[in-house]
Amino acid sequence: MDFLENIGGLLTGNVEFNGNDELETKVEAYGNVVAAVTKAGVEFAALAGENEATNKAGNSLIDLAGEIGKAFPHLNAEQASRFKGIVGTVYDNPDPAVDAAAQNLFDTAVDAVVAAQDLSDFVNAEPTEGE
Repeated sequence: MDFLENIGGLLTGNVEFNGNDELETKVEAYGNVVAAVTKAGVEFAALAGENEATNKAGNSLIDLAGEIGKAFPHLNAEQASRFKGIVGTVYDNPDPAVDAAAQNLFDTAVDAVVAAQDLSDFVNAEPTEGE
């Protein structure tokens, strides 16, 4: 386990919702995927260095994942997989390491969107007091 994964484990390992294991699982999943996308971003940034075009492409991949989440507020695994495949086909960097890091950055960003939507849907569906 590397440093960033250890931070994610620290955060999710301390989530405890008495009597609501499903919520706890969703919060932990979201925390884990946030740690994963952060790690992917750090790895991409390290490979991109000062290359302005590569950094702009990385930011655009994050923006695209966010826009997909807005356009598909209930993104499912099949849709997510399809978008990942399309970006994998479209995005191409002459450096194979940067290319792989960019794909990982986009994939984990989409996973974070799916986890955020899943957590939001679950919390919003729970009845509030008095209902």
